[in-house]
Amino acid sequence: VVVVVVVVVLCFVVCFVCFMFLQDLSQLWKWTVRFLAAPFVWFCATHRLMAEQVHAQTGARPAYVPLVALHLQLQQSSENGPALLWKSAHPSMHFLRALLQTSVHVAEALLMEHESLLEISGPWPYEDIAAQFRAVVLFPHVPNPISLSDLYAMSMPLFVPAEPFIYRFLWDVSNPFAGPDGDPRKRSRMPPELRAELVRRPWPQPPADLADPLPYDALAFLESTSIAEGRLQQRAYWYQYTEFAELPALLRFTSVADLVLRLATFRGAAAVAPVRAQMREATAVRRAAAVAWYAAVLHCVHSPSAPDRDLE
Repeated sequence: VVVVVVVVVLCFVVCFVCFMFLQDLSQLWKWTVRFLAAPFVWFCATHRLMAEQVHAQTGARPAYVPLVALHLQLQQSSENGPALLWKSAHPSMHFLRALLQTSVHVAEALLMEHESLLEISGPWPYEDIAAQFRAVVLFPHVPNPISLSDLYAMSMPLFVPAEPFIYRFLWDVSNPFAGPDGDPRKRSRMPPELRAELVRRPWPQPPADLADPLPYDALAFLESTSIAEGRLQQRAYWYQYTEFAELPALLRFTSVADLVLRLATFRGAAAVAPVRAQMREATAVRRAAAVAWYAAVLHCVHSPSAPDRDLE
């Protein structure tokens, strides 16, 4: 009997939450090496920045396999209903909600709040959200929220902050992803003698568009919320490897006023249909790539030859 373990890595740094009581993380690193060295373990990252962060910590580069929400079907969303301001754990959301409610006089016909709906009627199925709302406004609080992948897979038009506005939302309070508000041990590195054991194994090659050597460390830019000392350039560099930068057809706004203007004009089939079409096409490509990776893993498991971890 062959036991197959496919590990989808949220990020190794997330695992450290469970080990904060340890003064010495050496045991955790030893367990990590032992686990990844197991004969039938493959691991992947759900966005390219995460893959490089794991590589910076361990010397092993996971395959990039995006979250594609295979459990969700493409939905035909409303073309003239209101947009939905999606819930967010970012601490600035109470200010943004108040600003949208008062300063720019947003009517319910233009924008409704996800949190208010949850308070009134509880969780809404994705199908009901798609049927009633023509778009979603998403202020992230981490680099790769599940809601981004789920809503995108449904071809739900998404308004998101543009650069550099979005940097504050992606990283300032991204504690689970080794952000500056968390324990600095989450950004620690595997000891050299253990890294050497992993580096000898075949891992996916770096993407062709990734600079060699890297101009910036994949974790150092998370040490502070300050944009001084070159951190703005570092955030701009690593932003390009997030799903917020790579996904086509996202609708980016530069300010609250710009968002309100865009919401007022984004309605009707002429505006909505082209965006949905681009999202459907991109989702089909991403899903095909993800399924191909999982299929390749299963093929390696059942092949009589030795498994090859260099799956991309």
